[in-house]
Amino acid sequence: MSYCIIVKGKATTNAPVSLAFDPAIEALAAGNRVMIKISESTPKTADVLQKLVAHAFHEEEMAVVTGEADVSAYFAALPWDKFVFTGGSEIGKKILAAAAPNLTPVILELGGKSPLVVLPDADLKIAGEKMALGRQGNAGQICLSVDYALVPQEHLEEIIQIVVETDQKCFPTLIDNPTVSSIITQRSYDRIVGYIDEAKAAGCRVLQVNPNHEPLPDPITRKIPLTLVINPDAHLQVSRSEVFGPVLSIYTYRHLDEAIELINSKEKPLGLYIFGKRK
Repeated sequence: MSYCIIVKGKATTNAPVSLAFDPAIEALAAGNRVMIKISESTPKTADVLQKLVAHAFHEEEMAVVTGEADVSAYFAALPWDKFVFTGGSEIGKKILAAAAPNLTPVILELGGKSPLVVLPDADLKIAGEKMALGRQGNAGQICLSVDYALVPQEHLEEIIQIVVETDQKCFPTLIDNPTVSSIITQRSYDRIVGYIDEAKAAGCRVLQVNPNHEPLPDPITRKIPLTLVINPDAHLQVSRSEVFGPVLSIYTYRHLDEAIELINSKEKPLGLYIFGKRK
């Protein structure tokens, strides 16, 4: 059988090597041939992987192909025995449509807005620290990263203080700090900054953790400070779209049913994180 594996979009920032080779290893172990298309957003990674695979495998066993989005579109329309795609939901829909005429089985690993719920009996210090570090890992560019949090209304200010203090302690500076990840492309940077600007324009309470008062966000280094958006309206992009960046929306609830209703109003997430003692 012939497998096609495409890693695109937000997945490139997430883990382009493992997301390509984890399914490739399984396919090869089962006796299949594999072709991999790495995203055009990580051209240097794609070139390295292409050379490594060409050195270790005959191209009829496994090959890595590079190129722009049109190459991915061409691949999706070929009659593969199985197709594996990792990336965003919108491109995933196009992959399914392209594969449908050939009845190609498609495995999709898509993104999602993964929520974190702080229950009223939770240890707020632990929850706040995990919330901050979970959102700042790789500048929030991880598919399982916390996208938004739901906290009891009476604990909002304490949670905000813990998140801010945790981030300041870990990242006292940002622009010249090699431990702070940059946003992968200018397009992604502009998108995330646009979400923040829209929330500000809508009158949301927006807090940016910038202890050294640096000129941030910075378009040169593409670094964005951890940004908290409190109770954004449902129509805003920060509420509707997977952010995939260091922006954390925090919603308050009075009764747990309100938190559950908000989660259920959105698309299915990849992960759900709950802090509390009620098993």
